[in-house]
Amino acid sequence: MVEEITVGAAWRRLTRYLEEKGIEDSDFEALQMLQSLGCSKVQVLEGSLLLTQDQQQRLSQLSARRIAGEPLQYLLGEWEFYGLTLKVGPGVLIPRPDTETLVETGLAFLKGKEDCRVLDLCAGTGCVGLAVERYAKGISALYALEKEEAAFFYLKENLSAHHSRILPLHQDGLHPGPEAEELDLILCNPPYLTGEDMESLQTEVRYEPATALDGGEDGLDFYRGLTALWKHRLRPGGLLAYEIGMGQQDGVTEILTREGFTQIRWKEDLSGIVRVVAGQKPEGSICQFIEVGRALWQQNKKTKKPQRPSSL
Repeated sequence: MVEEITVGAAWRRLTRYLEEKGIEDSDFEALQMLQSLGCSKVQVLEGSLLLTQDQQQRLSQLSARRIAGEPLQYLLGEWEFYGLTLKVGPGVLIPRPDTETLVETGLAFLKGKEDCRVLDLCAGTGCVGLAVERYAKGISALYALEKEEAAFFYLKENLSAHHSRILPLHQDGLHPGPEAEELDLILCNPPYLTGEDMESLQTEVRYEPATALDGGEDGLDFYRGLTALWKHRLRPGGLLAYEIGMGQQDGVTEILTREGFTQIRWKEDLSGIVRVVAGQKPEGSICQFIEVGRALWQQNKKTKKPQRPSSL
């Protein structure tokens, strides 16, 4: 027979257990697990409610999975991002606060514009596209492109849950179909971890799909391939904005410059780390676009120290 235990006692016991096992924010995580069982925050804090046998068993299962290293977000099945509750689970990248900087970049670019066509590239849960859709005006078409089957499932679930008009595209970003063209804004959070990063991942991160993390030996493979392809789908004056890993701003800036983008700018997160590098497609013909890129790249190659682009 399972012992009787109040939700308050369970919270304290689970907090201590998680802390002993090295889980940071153990009280927060214990609270989240109890809320996932149907207990409100008020009930947990008040503490007198008795847990049912089923709730105790489920809590034991959740804590065992968490101690094994499974991310809390996967245990809960949902996570908050930019004021949105999103469904998450195995096979899709968990939305992180870092990516809010990419959303803010897109919202700033769209402000005051009309009839804009926008793409969330490497969409995952759809967090970027959904946040832009909620807070931006003047969007005439919005697409979310995702290659992986498991991630695309969560993308569709989240678009449906939020009654979104975003068109989901189950396509490879390096071999896309014809739907997303004549774009004004592309927001992309590609895989950008280096080979060294992939070998030293935290236990929790190992549960997330490697296809959403691995950016090749130097972490820049997708920036090279995506930039070369998607520049042709931007309208003149359109913006391509990337989330980047720590310290990758110079490498991504060089790629954008080489491909002909101008007005390169960086945006820092709240910790002062550069999280976004963005560039605009210049006005003019395709030939002019290519020539601008070549000229700027050659100029940068002769420069000993890259100049810091303007901030967003």
